[in-house]
Amino acid sequence: MMDLAPAARSTLRFLAAAARLALAGLQRLIRATWTHRRVVCAVMLRVAWWASLWLAIETASALVDVRAPLDIDGMLLRFGVGLGLCWAVVVFASATRLRRAGLLLGTVHGAGGLLLWTASGGAL
Repeated sequence: MMDLAPAARSTLRFLAAAARLALAGLQRLIRATWTHRRVVCAVMLRVAWWASLWLAIETASALVDVRAPLDIDGMLLRFGVGLGLCWAVVVFASATRLRRAGLLLGTVHGAGGLLLWTASGGAL
């Protein structure tokens, strides 16, 4: 029989060292994020706006595609997620231009979702 105790000890030592390094890196990341939280928030709000725009374009292109069957529930979900992202942009953005763009894009999502819901018979 082979003795696995030395291999297990070295593996545990390696895993403990890796966990310490990961924890130290995570602490540095949290500290940097907290230090630059305004920049991180501004970037994340812009990412949310661009993601909402992408959802609107993808859903609209799927809506006008006559070759594929309509996935009403999926489209309503995309409109709803896009509307939620726009809500976050409007509520949390400090830049007036970004809030206005979020409001406009949220209106597009809301109107598109309402139009799709009405055209599908109004039932979920």
